[in-house]
Amino acid sequence: LLRTSPRFIIACFQDCQTPVTGVNLLNGQEIPVVISAQREFEGHLDAVIGIPSVSPEDAAVAKRLGLEWHEVFETLSDGTEQLRNSAEFTGLDRQSATQAILKRARELGIGGYLTSPKMRDWLISRQRYWGTPIPIIHCQSCGTVPVPCEDLPVLLPKIKSLTAKGLSPLTTASEWLNCTCPKCKGVAQRETDTMDTFVDSAWYYYRYTDSRNSEKPFDKVLADVWMPVDLYIGGKEHAVMHLYYARFISHFCNDQNMVKYREPFRKLLVHGLIKGKTFRVTSNGQYLKKEEIDFSGPEPLHASTSETLQITWEKMSKSKHNGVDPAEMIRQYGIDTVRLYILYAAPPQQDILWDIKTDAIPGVLRWQVRLWALVTKLVDARNAGMTPSPDLLSKKEKEEAKKIWQTKNYTLSQVTGYMTEDFLLNAAISRLMGLTNALSQASSRVVMHSPEYEEALATLCIMTAPMVPYLASELWKGLCSVQNKLTVDYQWDTDVLFQQWPNVDTMYLQQPDTVQMIVRINNKVCGSVSLPQKVARNAEQAQELILQSELGVRQLQGRVIKKAILSPRTALINFLVEE
Repeated sequence: LLRTSPRFIIACFQDCQTPVTGVNLLNGQEIPVVISAQREFEGHLDAVIGIPSVSPEDAAVAKRLGLEWHEVFETLSDGTEQLRNSAEFTGLDRQSATQAILKRARELGIGGYLTSPKMRDWLISRQRYWGTPIPIIHCQSCGTVPVPCEDLPVLLPKIKSLTAKGLSPLTTASEWLNCTCPKCKGVAQRETDTMDTFVDSAWYYYRYTDSRNSEKPFDKVLADVWMPVDLYIGGKEHAVMHLYYARFISHFCNDQNMVKYREPFRKLLVHGLIKGKTFRVTSNGQYLKKEEIDFSGPEPLHASTSETLQITWEKMSKSKHNGVDPAEMIRQYGIDTVRLYILYAAPPQQDILWDIKTDAIPGVLRWQVRLWALVTKLVDARNAGMTPSPDLLSKKEKEEAKKIWQTKNYTLSQVTGYMTEDFLLNAAISRLMGLTNALSQASSRVVMHSPEYEEALATLCIMTAPMVPYLASELWKGLCSVQNKLTVDYQWDTDVLFQQWPNVDTMYLQQPDTVQMIVRINNKVCGSVSLPQKVARNAEQAQELILQSELGVRQLQGRVIKKAILSPRTALINFLVEE
């Protein structure tokens, strides 16, 4: 509560006391109000309570301004703290005092409940035309009157031109503005502010479940069938704005028995930003355009004044002159490459510094070339005139084909998880690159006669399609042209984007729980160790179990291991040790 209305403007660069005082609602004591020179408070709060007896910073401010305060804590001989100079709360320990004060606040109706420090007052009104009209009528006799339910919704009037300055454009729509008071039937006017569009987007997910309902927002049965939303994807600003509003509306609808579920979203994915480099003048903080900067020296300078610049990475913005036109990059590399680059540069939760991550471009370009080469290799092999036959493969070649089959299934299980559960698209791409490497190493006879190779290549093509649809479609056309196909599990007459997502083979899921890991020491085979399948794909766990095995104790105990290189695909680990 304020004792005095602040009818003055203060501009200061140091802490200063104002003639305004507040009131402690628990005891009625007046509290001085200080304008702080601090630019912002922790938690982005607009105002905080200063407690000099607890905070050294607050104590320093109080001393500078000559403000008195009482010490409210004392430490006992056993190390515990208790209150003093605190009226009826004196003598209580910190935890008991907190609960007692909160209880008193609740009794007095002035607070005492847990709140979120990130929640703000939600100002929903806007002085603009686009937006939902606020259903309120202003009457000189009755005051503010809600629009009767039978007259809802209030529709926006047609306005030819938006000419109003300083007021809502709706003030110019006189036929719409002037109305009759629902209570006294006297002359009245409609509210000209409209709702912020956040109000609509805070409950649109419910409307999607019943979008053609003209009687009510949505039907409870339909909402309960479709809700809650499986995945909410939003930027960091959504986590403290739209997400709060949406949850607020959902909680309200649940309280009104309009929906079954209280929380509207099952899972949240907060994606990062693509940031651009900004250049600011140190003296005044002005953001500069690229043409205003001298890049000829070791450090960028202001072209006109030669002043040094502050270089930071920030969210791309026109006002900060750090935006990048993707059209230029698309013209140079193509849309598939640009999309692949963005997905591969970092996990979706992390920010991307646009100029720094250009080192990923050559990598994704090389991968696309290798994919093209794989399909070309298969097409050329099958069109050479010889009929493929798996029976022509030797025992060694069949083992090679089996390794490809295992790698395909492993990659498929990993990529499916990354794309549907973890959303680590960069990790999914890495796995696809690994499968590409495995197929690139296949011998010519395996390429020619192995259904495992053909199936792995088709699966690889389908898995890449969501990220590089144009390239994948071209690759699939090439696969469709292959003569004498050995697999029949795909719809070869339709595009790759219409193929069903592959399933991990049942036989792979029923494999033995163990694998024989070949152990090499300085590139020389010295035996093998039986390891669990999952452990055989983790370098640290595999190394630990091998060192504990009979072979490890005999061959590696007491020796200095410089490095251990694991190849899960070939079930081989190579220990590099000092001689």
